[in-house]
Amino acid sequence: RMLAGVAFSDLRRIVIDKMINAGGWVVNDFERQVNGARVFVVIARTPADGRAPEKAWNFYFAEADGKIYSLTLNSPVEFGDRLPFEGEKFLNSYSKSSKVAVKP
Repeated sequence: RMLAGVAFSDLRRIVIDKMINAGGWVVNDFERQVNGARVFVVIARTPADGRAPEKAWNFYFAEADGKIYSLTLNSPVEFGDRLPFEGEKFLNSYSKSSKVAVKP
């Protein structure tokens, strides 16, 4: 599978590299439709340390006008269930307010 000519595996690798640097890990990845557009989502976690609690991460990759745009959200794990709602809410509002519509 691809998004704007970039393989999902390459997008996932971007997140894996970020998580390795942060001592975290990837939990899951999948393709989703948001407001009629294809979006690749990667779910990840980072462990707690002395300064911060364990965090849930959602990475979104969406195509608009042949380019890939990314959105990264994170929160303490206890609020992680809100990340999909907030991410999709942002993507919906962006595609509606943007002159460049997110293409399916």
